[in-house]
Amino acid sequence: MSESTAGDANPNWRGGYSNRYGSGWSVMRERIRERDKECQHCGHGGSDRRLEVHHIVPVRVFRSADELAIEDAHRAENLVLLCNRCHPRADHGAIEFEEPVEILFEAKR
Repeated sequence: MSESTAGDANPNWRGGYSNRYGSGWSVMRERIRERDKECQHCGHGGSDRRLEVHHIVPVRVFRSADELAIEDAHRAENLVLLCNRCHPRADHGAIEFEEPVEILFEAKR
């Protein structure tokens, strides 16, 4: 997304982050940024590319499973820091990470 239409520059901006990821997302996102510090695929440090947190098991999987809470998607073992060039590639399966499948089989808290 262009910086000129991101955040409060977007005409649809209503402030803050959407609740679509549930509680705990913003806290975990910052923890993963601190933990990983650079893109975990290409090693880019974020000097000229935005670093983004990627869900290895997608949030949509947690949304569609009645026995899982959406907040389970934000567990540290399911998150990895990627640059904005690698992130879309991971989203489309061109970059793979070992999936923490155990989080899919734990009961909803």
